[in-house]
Amino acid sequence: MNFGEKLYRLRVERGIYQKQLAAYLHVSVGTISNYENGIHSPDLKTLSKLASYFRVSRTICWTARTMSPPSMA
Repeated sequence: MNFGEKLYRLRVERGIYQKQLAAYLHVSVGTISNYENGIHSPDLKTLSKLASYFRVSRTICWTARTMSPPSMA
C-alpha cells in the first residue's frame, strides 16, 4: 500500500473530510487530493503532523511514502 492509499484509508476510516484535514495542515483540499492520488508527497514536517493527527508512528508514514530516506548530501 502506498502513502496515498494509506492516507486515504486513515482519513475515511476516521470519518474525516479532506477539507478538515487540509485545514489542520494549512494546505488546500487539492493538496490532500494530490497526496492521496500519488501526485505529490508531503514533506517531513507535514508527515510528522499527519502522524500526530492520526496517532500513528512516523515510521509508518515514512515507509508508506518511500522505502528509503532522502540523501542528506
